[in-house]
Amino acid sequence: MSDASSSPESAPPPNTPPDNPRDKPPAVRLGPNHWDLYILVAGIATGLMLGPFVLGRISPGRYERLFKGGVDEQAAHDTFVQETTEVIKLTELKLRASGVTADAIPGQIQEVIDEREAENAQLMQAVQDARDKTHRTLAVISTCLLGLLVLVMIVEPLFDTIATEAVLARRRRLAHARYVVAALWIAVALARFEWL
Repeated sequence: MSDASSSPESAPPPNTPPDNPRDKPPAVRLGPNHWDLYILVAGIATGLMLGPFVLGRISPGRYERLFKGGVDEQAAHDTFVQETTEVIKLTELKLRASGVTADAIPGQIQEVIDEREAENAQLMQAVQDARDKTHRTLAVISTCLLGLLVLVMIVEPLFDTIATEAVLARRRRLAHARYVVAALWIAVALARFEWL
């Protein structure tokens, strides 16, 4: 007599999935390899070089243009302040030459300052608006990079259930993409900080 458990008819075919979900093979975990760590180190180095510590000291104007903003507006305001100083000096010289008493000169100079104050306020507002725009742009870039990083981290485990070579290759690309996005975010975050 033959045993039913040893008969070829009762054994499941070799390529059928197991009936119990606990019996399926464990998910393949792809941890960081040395290239991924190099990418993170490159992100840190890029952030430090683009930040105030290196670029801010080598080329402060370029750093301010990239990460602070309002450079052109600040130059226009500085020019206006210099012009105002010159106008005040010329007004004082004209008043003294015309024989105006020393007590009346401060009042006349204050009138010149008051006339130019509205334009000064507009220029200062333009500087602040330009800086706010640059700050918002960098904040949007940082937020998008962080959102992309989270999205990659959410999508990546979805490939755990399928263990074919093509899926594993996609999973490896997603893992690399995660480190690239993290490195970009680190670079932007480090470049923006003023405390270095």
